[in-house]
Amino acid sequence: MTAPRPRLPAQPGTLIGRAADVARVQELLQREDVRLLTLVGPAGTGKTRLALEVAPRAAEHLADGAWFVDLAPVRDPNLVPSAIAEALDIRERRDRPLIETLKDELADRCALLLLDNFEQVLHAAPYLADLLRTCPELKLLVTSRSALQLRWEHELAVHPLALPNLDRLPSPATLAEVASVMLFVHRARRVDPEFQLDQRNARAVAEICVRLDGLPLAIELAAARMRVLPPSALLSRLGRRLVALGSGPQDQPARQRTLRGALDWSYELLSPSEQTLFRRLGVFVGGFALDAVLEVCDPEALLGLDPLQAIESLVEKSLVRQIGNGADEPRFGMLETIHDYALELLETNGERALSRRRHAEYYLGGAEVVAGQISSAHQAAWLRNLDVEHDNLRAALAWCHEAHQPELGLRAAGMLAWFWQVRGHTNEGRARMAELLTIAGTSPPALRAEGMRVAASLALSQSEDRVARALFEDSLAIRRELGDPADLLGPLSGLGYAAMQQGDDVTAQACFDEALSIQQRLGDRVGMAESLNSLANLSHGRGHLAAARALYERSAAINREIGYRLDVVEHNLGVVAQDLGDLTTARQYFESGVATRRLLDDTPGLALSLAKLGEVLAEQGDFATAQRMLAESIVLQRDLGDRPGQAFVLERTAMVAALHGQAERALRLAGASSALREELGMPLNPAARSNLDLKLAPAWQALRAQVAALAWQQGRGLSPERAIALALEPVATLASDGHAQDPALAQLTPREREVAAHVAHGLTNRQIAGALVISERTADVHVSNILNKLNLASRAQLAAWVVRHGLLEEHAPPPDGQP
Repeated sequence: MTAPRPRLPAQPGTLIGRAADVARVQELLQREDVRLLTLVGPAGTGKTRLALEVAPRAAEHLADGAWFVDLAPVRDPNLVPSAIAEALDIRERRDRPLIETLKDELADRCALLLLDNFEQVLHAAPYLADLLRTCPELKLLVTSRSALQLRWEHELAVHPLALPNLDRLPSPATLAEVASVMLFVHRARRVDPEFQLDQRNARAVAEICVRLDGLPLAIELAAARMRVLPPSALLSRLGRRLVALGSGPQDQPARQRTLRGALDWSYELLSPSEQTLFRRLGVFVGGFALDAVLEVCDPEALLGLDPLQAIESLVEKSLVRQIGNGADEPRFGMLETIHDYALELLETNGERALSRRRHAEYYLGGAEVVAGQISSAHQAAWLRNLDVEHDNLRAALAWCHEAHQPELGLRAAGMLAWFWQVRGHTNEGRARMAELLTIAGTSPPALRAEGMRVAASLALSQSEDRVARALFEDSLAIRRELGDPADLLGPLSGLGYAAMQQGDDVTAQACFDEALSIQQRLGDRVGMAESLNSLANLSHGRGHLAAARALYERSAAINREIGYRLDVVEHNLGVVAQDLGDLTTARQYFESGVATRRLLDDTPGLALSLAKLGEVLAEQGDFATAQRMLAESIVLQRDLGDRPGQAFVLERTAMVAALHGQAERALRLAGASSALREELGMPLNPAARSNLDLKLAPAWQALRAQVAALAWQQGRGLSPERAIALALEPVATLASDGHAQDPALAQLTPREREVAAHVAHGLTNRQIAGALVISERTADVHVSNILNKLNLASRAQLAAWVVRHGLLEEHAPPPDGQP
């Protein structure tokens, strides 16, 4: 008598890193309302292996057990009933359709059918619905790269394995517990029983797992190479992942022996138009928005695809995924292994060069207009948009250099320079500009001049005055040859500031005077106000405070007439008044500037004015209000992501701490700012350095030399997040200023206090909801109610209020990994 055929195929070894997934699938299958569960995920995530791990456990609760149906060889949806019948040993009857026979045979069975690889027979889904309607005790577990779109269906995404944090790599023992690393080590020991994860190879193994997106198939293929390649050598070959990984065991299906085979399987299931779109999407780096799809991938609309429906289809097929944090506009991307595959196809089909050109034109075209439209009121929004598209911008600039097409990049230089400086990418910006200028010999002279001016501005922001001056002079020389007086203004102003930083006041005066003369001839009153402001800055730097004040006031008068950026001059007038010792007037100017910048929604300018106002208030002895201003300023800079601005506010906070007698805190904050400036490559200019040293002198003198040096070094070792947390700590005298009697504080419920503290820690409403186990809508309502109760207009103001009232001390900061 022959032994019965196994219902479920046995699996070699144990399933690694999927304990939570196994428990979740098992829990769902045990629910009475779950009759059809589809495990959905991209190629290589281990959907089949997970299903085969759970099926025997589920079978223990089912009288008729579990059966495995391999649909990989089936391409005709009408043959799915035959595949099911064959797996269950059910014979077809001449007088009845096979699906009817299946319904008869399964009507009374309490069983689980595991239908593997359903993606290529999706049109057979109605057969499954028919079975479920007539077989009340039947359950179906399906693996597919696309959902079945049935009303019966419960869908569960099978994600790649958990990845290590390369920025905070733990000890080898802890690292070995991360699911992707655990799988790599386990499989590596199959080919090298002596393999150990240790300090020498831990980072390479972690990077391999990250580069492979945590895909189990890719990790297993990589680990098999440990027979001949140590981790560091394998990592160096992963630039071409699909080639480096090779083949897996021969007893696996062909589509699972190589990652390329698995991806080929998915690609072949797409329609011709979808295949074209998929490979063209490979040109994007770091994701894309829907608006970009048509412009880059199908500008002539030849594919006949609706971009939303096409992307939705690719998402359903697990080739594209939605990424981001749930913003209003959805954003999509690919796992890097799938991205590499799309790029290979793009190259093979001869479409890469054209796609990269279209990509560069989309991301850099029109940047001149954008740069002129970025008003202060929209700076934060533009910064967030550029942050999101940073990788695409980098790829576009790389194409400009590789294709010897510098014009696009040079036209975008003004917008990008602003972004590079605020986000602390100045070194990157200078390198990009140098590449473009190197190949710009035949570009229009005006473009080369603008590129030089931008490169000079970036150099000046890093206090490289000599380099900046030479570039400004070259730009100015080209502009003089072209003969348009208006175009002289940019390089004249830049050259004036570079000369001023070098102490060459004669050249600086000549540049600013010439700029003012041109603006007067052109009737450019906005420019006149700016040149008067520059001349005032020059007088201020010379120590001629009365002359500086007079020039600032002339600039302010023009700005009042034309209704243009009076807040900038008011800020500078406040600085002069502060230097003159007229703190009352300084405070008035700073307060006026703060009010104006709030009205304009000028986040960067508001943060600057708040910091200076806090400095003046502290000099007047109002440390409580000073702390509030500084706290709001640092929160604004943190939320904006303006890293040079963060350094500036940390320095102001250090000055106030020194004035308040908090010597160690002052030196730690100053040390943190110093380290941040070094990281950014943006040191203080000599005048600013001298002013900071003067304000910190009492702190150095108040402590023993060793204690002071230790505080400084401790500050230099702080992460930016910890430095900001230190700056947000209330000054000592605020700890006992009668919080309980504050009527505003009494208005908040305990839960509202907790929500307010999370806002101050930088959490979004969605993150607050997760931390407090409430709905996002409830978090939204809490934040809105808090702002209304306290009569506050922004989250930054709320964060400052929280600091002032000591709520950060009542509630612990969010766990590591959250903002």
